[in-house]
Amino acid sequence: MQMNKAVIATIMHKLQGTYSYTDIAKEVNVSVTTVIRMFTKTFNLGIPAHLPLTLAIDEFRGNAGGHKFQVIVTDPKGKRVLDILPEKSEVALFSYFK
Repeated sequence: MQMNKAVIATIMHKLQGTYSYTDIAKEVNVSVTTVIRMFTKTFNLGIPAHLPLTLAIDEFRGNAGGHKFQVIVTDPKGKRVLDILPEKSEVALFSYFK
C-alpha cells in the first residue's frame, strides 16, 4: 500500500504529540498496524551502544506496567528518542544508566 506525502506527514506529526495510535489511524483512514509500523520504523527504541554527549530526561504520565509515570531519554542534538523507561524510580534510573 502506498500513501501520499501528506498522509505520512500527518501521521509523523501526530506521533510526536499525545495522540493514540487508534486516534491517528481513524483521522487519516489507515489501520492501527500501519501507524504502529511507522512509529517503530521512525523511532529507534532500545539501549544505545553508547550515549551521546547530551541527554534529555523527562517524565510523562502513562500507564505502562502498572506505573503512572514513565521516563523518556532523548538525544536533543540528534533529535531522536533513545529509550522509554517503564518507571521513574531512582533505583530504576540508576540500574538503567549503570
